[in-house]
Amino acid sequence: MNTGLYVEQSQIRDEMQRLAAGLVEEERKRGSAEQRRQDVENEVDELATSLFEQVSLHPGLSRDVVRVRC
Repeated sequence: MNTGLYVEQSQIRDEMQRLAAGLVEEERKRGSAEQRRQDVENEVDELATSLFEQVSLHPGLSRDVVRVRC
């Protein structure tokens, strides 16, 4: 398919380098976001575990927790 347009090799190389740099940055951001998500999930698990441990230590507390939620 000949459109009659010519592009300098240096322009193609520059564009490929720009795109590659953008890809590296996006991969870095994704890794950072996934790490933050994992940290939040771990914190939620720890808080849930702590809550259930507290409830098991104080059986009367579980009724109060249920009342507060309702």
